[in-house]
Amino acid sequence: MFYHKLFMSCALLSLAQLSYAQTGKLENGCRIKVRSDAVVILVCPENASAEVWRAAGEAACGPKLLCNAWVWDDNAKAPDTAPVTDADLPKKAAAQAVAIWVNDSKSLVTLTKAVLSK
Repeated sequence: MFYHKLFMSCALLSLAQLSYAQTGKLENGCRIKVRSDAVVILVCPENASAEVWRAAGEAACGPKLLCNAWVWDDNAKAPDTAPVTDADLPKKAAAQAVAIWVNDSKSLVTLTKAVLSK
């Protein structure tokens, strides 16, 4: 009986881990390029809306609270590896992101490029 309960516990834990998207396409045209435990690299269509970014980030993170999904609209600008933390994202790549989904606060941060005048 003990082994049966242990097996069932392990199976349920495995299902919980698989409940959020690992990599690949999401329903809204976005795709998970790569992920680490806490950072997801998403690539969405070029003219996707903030609502699409939000839905993609939420789907990519699932129930995992400590998860930030960074969104790019150009695959070439998105990093090929997901860092352990947001602070480890290459600065050039971070500057080219269009949004960040912050799962623990259920917030979408949209990023805009600053234009400096001379």
